Amino acid sequence: MKDPCDDIRDWMYSTLNNAVSYGGSVVPVYSFAPSGYAEPYIIIGDHEAAESRPAKDTYLWEVQTTIEIYTTFEQATNASYLPVNSISDQILKLLVQRAYGGYGVEDGGVTFNNFNLVVCRPVGMRTERRISDTSVMIYKELNINQLLEEL
Repeated sequence: MKDPCDDIRDWMYSTLNNAVSYGGSVVPVYSFAPSGYAEPYIIIGDHEAAESRPAKDTYLWEVQTTIEIYTTFEQATNASYLPVNSISDQILKLLVQRAYGGYGVEDGGVTFNNFNLVVCRPVGMRTERRISDTSVMIYKELNINQLLEEL
């Protein structure tokens, strides 16, 4: 039995890195945002994994990955949900297209180092705003479910 989380993180990073943009600029992708980061940016966040369907001859893992999108506006009058929504639309489209070769297809076919990606499906999202005296931060969280078969 192997841990699928590194394979998923690598696949998501290679899928999203230099492929998502907003306002004419590429949106950077990180596991941890470095100091002095530019916004907006994307974080490939936490994984929750469980062996979901033990089978006689294979291990199947169900993994949920959180993808976070951050934007900040220096003035509340300029704050908008448009950037996080546009970025999240691109992320969802890229992951589903790369997993299946077309948007909206349910059964996958990507092979990682140690796993076959069987399903990649968005299962939830949440938007939050944080207001301070000097800025408004808009945050969006995407929850992506993957089903993987160990090779």
